[in-house]
Amino acid sequence: THAKLLPPRRVAELMEQVCHAVQYAHDRAVIHRDLKPANIMLENDKIPRLADFGLAKNMHEDDGLTMTGQVMGTPSYMAPEQATGKLDEISNRTDVYSLGATLYALLAGKPPFSGGTMLETIRQVVRTEAESLTHVSRSVPRDLQTICEKCLAKSPSDRYASAADLADDLRRYLDGFPISARPLAPWARSLRWCQRNPIEATLLAITATALIAGTIVSVRFGLEAKRQAAVARASLAEARENAQKLRQSIEESIVFASEDVLAQEPGMQAARAVLLKTAQRYYAELVTQTTRDAASQSALAEAQFKLAKVQMALGQDVEAGEALSKSLDIQKKLADQQPRDAVTLTALAKSHNQLATLAQKKWQGLTQLRDMGKLAGNQATKADRQLDDWQQHSTEVVRLRKLVVELEPEDLESRRLLASAMMNEGNAIGIRGYARNDLTEQDRARQKILEAQKVRLAVLQEFPEEVLMRRDLARGYFNLANIELQAADQDLDDQSYSNRLQLSADDLTQAIDAYERLPSRERVLDTQLELARCYRLRADAYFRLLGEKGMDKVVSDYRHAEKLLKALTDRNPNVYRYRVVLAETQYNFCGFWFLNTQNDQAAEQLAKSRSTLLQALRVDPQNANAADQLVLFSQNIVDHLIEKKEFDLAGQLLRDAIQELLALQQDSEEYSGLQPSIETLESLARKVQSLRIEAKTLEDVTGAVLRQYVC
Repeated sequence: THAKLLPPRRVAELMEQVCHAVQYAHDRAVIHRDLKPANIMLENDKIPRLADFGLAKNMHEDDGLTMTGQVMGTPSYMAPEQATGKLDEISNRTDVYSLGATLYALLAGKPPFSGGTMLETIRQVVRTEAESLTHVSRSVPRDLQTICEKCLAKSPSDRYASAADLADDLRRYLDGFPISARPLAPWARSLRWCQRNPIEATLLAITATALIAGTIVSVRFGLEAKRQAAVARASLAEARENAQKLRQSIEESIVFASEDVLAQEPGMQAARAVLLKTAQRYYAELVTQTTRDAASQSALAEAQFKLAKVQMALGQDVEAGEALSKSLDIQKKLADQQPRDAVTLTALAKSHNQLATLAQKKWQGLTQLRDMGKLAGNQATKADRQLDDWQQHSTEVVRLRKLVVELEPEDLESRRLLASAMMNEGNAIGIRGYARNDLTEQDRARQKILEAQKVRLAVLQEFPEEVLMRRDLARGYFNLANIELQAADQDLDDQSYSNRLQLSADDLTQAIDAYERLPSRERVLDTQLELARCYRLRADAYFRLLGEKGMDKVVSDYRHAEKLLKALTDRNPNVYRYRVVLAETQYNFCGFWFLNTQNDQAAEQLAKSRSTLLQALRVDPQNANAADQLVLFSQNIVDHLIEKKEFDLAGQLLRDAIQELLALQQDSEEYSGLQPSIETLESLARKVQSLRIEAKTLEDVTGAVLRQYVC
């Protein structure tokens, strides 16, 4: 490897041909598993030949000669999953990694990783990043560095999907066209490091908390200097500049924690919680210290808005509402002064949108109380008021977003946000129509969402690679389906009922197709959750539309939804809501089996649902919602069994639930709040026993009368 290096273009030409050879093998289900420079032979110094298939594996066959945990190959060129002996994770992307390592070696004159021992090399492969090619050799073009970086990603999903895709990108480089790969942003590098080093990441988060807490004090002193401007103007200017830089750095970390990154990464929820609490202290201090002069009003409103977002993420909804109201008051005044300023209108729209989200969240909480039979007094009026707030704020967001699009007609993000606002307004109208049993409102809601879909389709026709717009399109189809399912519940006309169910099933099919076409980098946790909900909702629609004729479709969709949600809970064991959604899916599947008189299957699904809810309680013992759900599910199933006079099965299901809650309660004092749920189930069990005795007595009496009559 220390011989004279080939020119970068020649290396790219050779590796393009090698990639096509590897793809030829992959198309025949063969993975090489030992790709490296020594296994590439040059015929007449021109044509590369791929050699040594001694470790090759057929993807369709078990590897009977090796065991999980056994490392085979050359460590410097092995992918992490191969270096750690995880044979079940080896795929065509494992070879893509080795192709990238080979490309790196041919460009740099050395492999990407090379320790003093095999174990040290493997440690580097698994836990460290390769030195940047542009640092090793200035002659290496940036595009080839980016291509190598994508190939050498630790996670297979972050690499090229195939050797052919890698070859295509090399050809783009050679032809002078932009490559498809993009260099990693600093935050992405940090995120991947955190995922590989969770213990160190947690320690870093704790350290960051201490540092940020210290810098808050520094900012405070810096701002305090403003009051002494007459004495130290130069120091004040420097303090302002340093404070601004510090603020930008901290806010980037907060966005990393709360919005688009850590919120969507498996296993990072604990680190996110630490950063969110730190962010709350930071923004609270910033709001207190920001001056009230006219020039600072926009910054003050932004600080209030960000504080509210963090408070909502921490579940502090009352405080969030107060902060948002203050932000909104300031932004309205600024918008009155600058009615044609896109930045000001966008900020005002964001605050209205957050208030709409808060109203929706509060309404959902009150609705859950209603479903549990706990809604009393004026809370029903509060729920109705939240619906109105949700719809009014959503409508105002649409108005403001339209103004921004008029000012910036070529800005794709403004058009995307307008479509989202239109969809959110449609959702608010549809939910309000459902709550008030108004089919006209629900039909109006569908039209609103269809208008949003038209905006998205128009953009995608012009810019088909706009991934965020494609994701939003999938969400739009899901929301259309939801509106139709809710309307079907209230439509008394049989034909109209069937039409609505068919529309819903069609919309969900389009949503599933759109979600599954998203590139892997966009399949974040929330997207996976939304896809699972699509499958569950389509199963519900098929069952109501097709009955027993659609059993295969219904079972397939429920199982697919359950599989996706199980994967989410396995990768994120401490996320409460994933377990609750999984439990709801298992419960719906249980109801399907009971209605098809498959009692054994139904009882099995109910046991799964109950177990999932108990696991959710272990994640968050103070959250009573899981226990309330368990009681509600049990009541609904038992009511159904009582109608069918299946008293023995109903009693057994209740006894199982009671025993499991009692066992959990005995584990720790944290579960003392389960007593009301246990008492409710015990009362229901006594009712079932009483009905069973009455039915038995009636049966005995009827039998005696019949025998007497026959005699």
